Amino acid sequence: MKLTIFALIVFLLILVLTSASVLKVGIKRELEGNITAIFSESKNGVLRLNLEFFNTGSIAYKARARLDVLNSSEVIFTGWSKEETVMPGEAKNFEVFYYSEKTENLTSRIRVYYANEIMEKWLNFSLENKKTPENVFQVKNFRVYDDYIRFEVKS
Repeated sequence: MKLTIFALIVFLLILVLTSASVLKVGIKRELEGNITAIFSESKNGVLRLNLEFFNTGSIAYKARARLDVLNSSEVIFTGWSKEETVMPGEAKNFEVFYYSEKTENLTSRIRVYYANEIMEKWLNFSLENKKTPENVFQVKNFRVYDDYIRFEVKS
């Protein structure tokens, strides 16, 4: 009898201790992002804009970048990057290109569309259109023999 009462008391104590150790864990849902770097390169009339966007929130979302090129206050070009899925804590690169035949100083508005939010940055750049001739072919190791010629062509 004593053994049964002792086993029942131990069982009740273990049941109370295990039900008291329930924890609730949650993650706050946040839609946040940040432009961490903007790299621009201008060569032969082509502007290459490379933008790095970092998801600082706790929710995955799709994002894409947009480049608006302005001449004073008039938009003369709009370009979009490829859409990417950005996981929490992940950084993605977005590339947008712009081409002009003129040499000019321009202003650009860079926007990143993510979830239902828009982040905007402004950037001034100068576009140079210097076309430099490039060697199309390079002939190497030219040798003349009695009945044939041997050489290498690299493009």
